[in-house]
Amino acid sequence: MVHVHDDEEKNSHVVDGRLRFDAAGTRLTDQEISTRYGSEVLRYLLIFEEADKLQSPLDAIYYPPRLFVSYRWSEENHAIVKTIAKQLKRAGWDVLFDEQQMRSENEVAAFVAQIQTCRVFVCLWTEGYARETEEGTRAQWLFDEWNHAGHLASRFRCIRIVNLFLGGDRKPRGHDLIDLRSLTVDEMGRAITDKLSYDGATLSDNEALFARDSLNYAIQFVREERLDEGLIRLNDILSKFPFIRAAHWYKCLVLHAKSEWRDLVAASGQALENLSPIDALDAFREMLVRGLQMDAEFVDAVRIGCQFLKENVALWRVRHIVATLLFYQGEAWAGVNHLMVVQAHASTDLTEDLSRFGSYHGLPPKSSDETAEQYLTKVALASDPHSDSEMIRCNSCGSRYPLTAKYRFLCGLCGSSRPALNSFSPCGYCGHHGFIPFIEGSVICPICRGGTLRCT
Repeated sequence: MVHVHDDEEKNSHVVDGRLRFDAAGTRLTDQEISTRYGSEVLRYLLIFEEADKLQSPLDAIYYPPRLFVSYRWSEENHAIVKTIAKQLKRAGWDVLFDEQQMRSENEVAAFVAQIQTCRVFVCLWTEGYARETEEGTRAQWLFDEWNHAGHLASRFRCIRIVNLFLGGDRKPRGHDLIDLRSLTVDEMGRAITDKLSYDGATLSDNEALFARDSLNYAIQFVREERLDEGLIRLNDILSKFPFIRAAHWYKCLVLHAKSEWRDLVAASGQALENLSPIDALDAFREMLVRGLQMDAEFVDAVRIGCQFLKENVALWRVRHIVATLLFYQGEAWAGVNHLMVVQAHASTDLTEDLSRFGSYHGLPPKSSDETAEQYLTKVALASDPHSDSEMIRCNSCGSRYPLTAKYRFLCGLCGSSRPALNSFSPCGYCGHHGFIPFIEGSVICPICRGGTLRCT
């Protein structure tokens, strides 16, 4: 069975449309909702209702892609916003920003909901923007823009958040950063064009309308679980418009549902070849590695997954697959290390993994007073009972290995051990030929590629 978002869930996050009605089914007014739940919930509900009228974020077809500009309204800001918007348009984007202050809450909600049709959310970061988007000092709609974009980025992985740093003492939190402080207008234009431009395929209005209708038709077949018919129509769309992300994504979902793993690998690779870098390629990288995993091509899955991690250490779902494969292939320490990086940075619930890993070595479930790191260390030690108490540890991510002969050489790609008598063979887990010897304080950690390994 393929899971396709339905209309009820496609945009909801904090609230949903059920809050519009009381227990008796009577529709509540905006004022009644504000009185019952507060103005913040009312704003979220208005955004939800407006967003529900639009395409799902996964289905949006706009080429050139849309880009939303978020900024703190003031007279002095508005002039620079107009200038930056013009520069972004010249850089190839279809730019959305509120050129005039909107008066009603419904107007603002309809505008904020448009974020889900965009590929990029740009915030013009100033001291005022930083202050008004922090928890506790929420500036109503400005905070809602920021929050809605963050939700779309984390749930659907279909929007990129970029901070244009214009000034202030507080640097933007996370996401991509383009530092425009102290630059002239011309220098700002060059910096934006260098780091944030789109020069990919475009669609005419008629082509976009045809592509949207064709995609909706294909999705309807998928919803009805007529997967083969849906796949035919998705392939037809891609034969005409190979750069449309939504068609690639639904094709991968259908192949995943059909358990056609080799075709899924091929489809993911096709998407990576044909899509623009702005089209959330990390989701297709995950599909490619997962397809290899499910097709039992473990060496290729680990090798390709780790190559992706070299480019972007924050591919948490890919790292999770790599961790699981290494663990069950006998490299418990490497698997645990990758999993702990996921635990530390991705807010991922590892409860299921902990119980599976523990039971694999006959351990009882994790107790309430044990941390995930303590339990995973116990699991790794159970898999390698000859480990010494002295450990090699990364000074950045905390990855660790026993200081034994087995771990004197580590694979430079996946972090697994190399048998001591097999010095010229490639890694048996990812096929990589480069092994690193442990030398105190001078070896880059193969797990995070940011710290160095030291004895503890």
